[in-house]
Amino acid sequence: MRDARFSPAVSAAMADAVLDRYLLWRQATAAVTLTYQAWTHGRPGDGELAYADYCDALDAEERAAADYQESLQRADRGAAA
Repeated sequence: MRDARFSPAVSAAMADAVLDRYLLWRQATAAVTLTYQAWTHGRPGDGELAYADYCDALDAEERAAADYQESLQRADRGAAA
């Protein structure tokens, strides 16, 4: 049975790619939350390193979000073809 959210024109491989990118984005989002908590609730003296980790996590989340968006756009173009 096909997933109703995707047009029959979208291949199973393309749908899998979209789901994979979504899951990677959600993992990156969770990492942002964890590093933010470590930065704001960490030990005194660890703030600079914890902030750098948080910034790195934000950058990774932004890249993951862009990859997810791109996979959705590819799927949309595939469905329109």
